[in-house]
Amino acid sequence: MFWIVLIIAALFFSWRNYKKNKPLIAARIAEEKEKDRLKDLRRDTRRRQWALALADILARRNGLPIKGVELVFKLDDDKRRYLAQQVKKELGLSENLDGAALRHKVEDILRRWPAGIGSSPRTFYHHLAAQGQVRDALAFDCMRTAFLTRCIAGLGWCNENEAWLVLLLNAQRAQDCFDSWEDYATAYVRARSTHAWLAEAQYWNHRAWLYRSYGWARETTRAMWICAAACNERMVIAVLNAIDCEPRQWMAAALTSTNSKVFGQPDWLVEFLEGADVAGQPLMEDLAEYHRHSPQEVDALMAHSGLSFADAVCPNLPRPSVLPECNDYAGQKYWLAVCLAIFPTAFYVLDEYIPFCMPRWRGSHEEIREFLESSVCDHLSAAEREHLELLIWWDDHRDLRIKEVDSPAEQERIIAKAEEISLRAHIQESRHNALKWLRVCYSDLDDNDALWRTLQRSIVEKVKFNNYFFDDTIKFALRDFPDTWWMYNFLCQNAQQTEFAVPKIRRGYFQYAGLLGFEKDEAQGLAWLDSVADIQYNHNWRAAIKNFNWFGLPEHFVPLAELGAQRNIPAALNLLGLEHNNKENNGLLPYDPAIALGYFQRAAEILHRQLALRESTPYKLIDNGGYTDYENDLQNIHFSIGVCNQRLSKQEPDTEKRSAYEKELLDNLWLAHQFGHKEAWGLFLLNIFEVKDITLAHKHLELVQQEANKGTLHAMVTLSRLHGNKHDRTLFNMKLSARWAHFAFTLYPDNEIVMDCLDHLHFDSFWKRFRFAWYTVRIPNSELPGQVNSMV
Repeated sequence: MFWIVLIIAALFFSWRNYKKNKPLIAARIAEEKEKDRLKDLRRDTRRRQWALALADILARRNGLPIKGVELVFKLDDDKRRYLAQQVKKELGLSENLDGAALRHKVEDILRRWPAGIGSSPRTFYHHLAAQGQVRDALAFDCMRTAFLTRCIAGLGWCNENEAWLVLLLNAQRAQDCFDSWEDYATAYVRARSTHAWLAEAQYWNHRAWLYRSYGWARETTRAMWICAAACNERMVIAVLNAIDCEPRQWMAAALTSTNSKVFGQPDWLVEFLEGADVAGQPLMEDLAEYHRHSPQEVDALMAHSGLSFADAVCPNLPRPSVLPECNDYAGQKYWLAVCLAIFPTAFYVLDEYIPFCMPRWRGSHEEIREFLESSVCDHLSAAEREHLELLIWWDDHRDLRIKEVDSPAEQERIIAKAEEISLRAHIQESRHNALKWLRVCYSDLDDNDALWRTLQRSIVEKVKFNNYFFDDTIKFALRDFPDTWWMYNFLCQNAQQTEFAVPKIRRGYFQYAGLLGFEKDEAQGLAWLDSVADIQYNHNWRAAIKNFNWFGLPEHFVPLAELGAQRNIPAALNLLGLEHNNKENNGLLPYDPAIALGYFQRAAEILHRQLALRESTPYKLIDNGGYTDYENDLQNIHFSIGVCNQRLSKQEPDTEKRSAYEKELLDNLWLAHQFGHKEAWGLFLLNIFEVKDITLAHKHLELVQQEANKGTLHAMVTLSRLHGNKHDRTLFNMKLSARWAHFAFTLYPDNEIVMDCLDHLHFDSFWKRFRFAWYTVRIPNSELPGQVNSMV
């Protein structure tokens, strides 16, 4: 019994002590947990500070905060706007990209960060790697990745967790590759000193080609050519500074080799290479001379690149030890020799050199073959040599259409050769060239089976599809693979890798609607559509919408057009208007000219605004990409607006409203004519007598008379009708009406317009024919309008 009481007492006192000490134990456990949490937080904070510190140099240079681990920037509006503009440019994004479309693009960029953030200088990295400077390239890319990712997060363009994932992984690779901060900074400085001059050289190279309009030199003005030469001169100065940096810059020599063929060389370069002192010599002399004659044009053109007469004196240039004697020649071959002296096993530079030795660049295929047989090309592998030889084949065939070849046997031989190249060439670019030519060839021959096979091989080879062949592929796939994942994979692959807009529009719509293997995701689909929601893609939207009928999927025509209309795409608005204005009752939308008129007017307003913006910029560079055909679309839209107003005027009982519709009818037919519509002028003249508002017809009387005196059919018919209108007390004169009807009938005896418009006035009864003959029998042929007077 004693032991039982003792045990119970022990248990009681133990329980009592536990109750008494429980808060203390809980507090101690919480304290230990808090210590662990703070320790982890400090460790995490240090890791994050380390990740951000990789970009401190660039952050300081751009005036951005470097303390703390907060990613969101506290900037004023002007600085935020400037930073956003610069970051978009560095990422290769359009300046007007915003909202969901911007976030979608940024999300894709961050997901692919190991391949380089945005428009990363990949060629520069390859160059450093070829020279054994891989760590320098890596240091440069680590700093660039850290800086751009922080800017993206700081501007609120992405989720912070996504940004931290990239920043921490980027920091880990830097930590794995560099022994210390000094090691990292030294490698970065080595890369940057080289990159700075090479980047400047590439900048002026790009500007020179922009002045030249890239592939459309025929449209380049003399002032543009002079500006291009000045940019090339600036590029050569940057090259001379870059080429002796470590590692030696073979890319700088490669740029100069190409440009010497296209733009020539500065006058002072040969003297400099032969040892003369050119410091202080005047530069841009041709540009300065042209500026004296046309200062406004030159100032506007110089502003496109940043050329300045403050740089019109040659600086004191280094004398690169790698440059050989030039022997009074510093052209394409000289710089190729410089490049190969730096990088003796280079293949890329030869791939760039040979196209500029083709006949279209005043070279010859024979010279190219001799060059390939020379000792300069001894280092090439069999695959590399084959590719360079096939560039001759590509030069012969790139513009050849198979139907231009008359002989069937020769056609078969050419096609067989292209097929062999597409299957057996070792280098991908050669196979791509052959497949591109075969696609056009089979399309011209209407050989759909061969075209479909070629398209499928092109997909396997990852050839970029233009809009035309992209839609061809969809049509074939809808026939052969309607219920498989093939279509989904094709759409995803092309939307990701192509620079064309139609694949992106299709990808966005199919994901929005949940079609062809895509899981329905409206937000993601709209983000894809927003990425190409710009007027420069107007013609792409038109093709993407209209081709649904071609695919046999007309039910998707209107939904995509409405999505385009929501994004103010003129082509989408125009197509919706055409469907509402279809009077034949076979449109996809109910016939309603009032709704159609609203769509047409919105489209016209947008296009006029763009046209005014374009005209307000004097001396623009020639733009060879995007949509600029505003006038062609405006002529058709204004014609459609005229048709809508005509139909609305005929069903409008109110006189005042009908008169307003009639005025709009004539005004828009006139605008359509001004923009080049072929039918608008004649219909404008004919509708002058059709309007019920006589005062409106009188406003155009002088113009009609001028045209009638020139012998214009529609004007003569209109004058006859105006003078034959009994309700017009001012103009009614049946004799004049018969006179102009006689002129129209005599000059255009077989034209249906004459009888259609004048039969009821002069020819549908015996009395009217007799009156017409009485008034016109004495009119001599010498009075016919539009005749040449032989006495003059």
